[in-house]
Amino acid sequence: MYLWSRTATLQGPPAETMTWASDMTELVNRTVEDEVTLWQGVFGGPIGTLIWNTLIPSRARLATNMMAIMGSEEYHQRMAEGQQYLSAVPTEDMLRKFVFGKPGERPPDVGAAVESVTATPAPGHLMEAIEFGPHIAQIVERVTGLTPSFYVDAYGTFGQVTWFTVHSDFAAVDESQDKLMTSDEYMSAVERGGTLFNAGSGQRGLATRIA
Repeated sequence: MYLWSRTATLQGPPAETMTWASDMTELVNRTVEDEVTLWQGVFGGPIGTLIWNTLIPSRARLATNMMAIMGSEEYHQRMAEGQQYLSAVPTEDMLRKFVFGKPGERPPDVGAAVESVTATPAPGHLMEAIEFGPHIAQIVERVTGLTPSFYVDAYGTFGQVTWFTVHSDFAAVDESQDKLMTSDEYMSAVERGGTLFNAGSGQRGLATRIA
């Protein structure tokens, strides 16, 4: 299983950019088989960051979806309309390989919040870092009751890994963070795992589903 993501940073009146992005999401979901969700970046990225996500079983399915989209005249028309909202920040597609977690049968509800942690393994520690991913995810599950999903990037920075933890809302984010920050088991694991990754490569983010 893979997580496909497209990240774009939009500029302009929020009412216009959000309407355009939501309309694009609805159009894509009328065209492809796998449900696409739209998320708004809250922290950890430029203001105006939007992320489209979908779980897919294979690259072949992704290619099928892309061909369906490319055959839609309405899609091309909407994309042309959206050029006015694109900022100087490049739009980026990501494909991540699922390694560990409990992805639900359905995407999270609108209003859900997801925390992300991304890091790049240090030279000579790739396999240790990939083994560490499920290990600390299980600790988070014991402490908070939430199971992070762990992914390895299929393309882009070699070996880069990402954990995603989905919360029902921002109050749930506060609750889980309070538990983690007071957990000796979790904090000790973070400290031990720090030697497996390049210094300064770690990045945390927070986003909320809007469509």
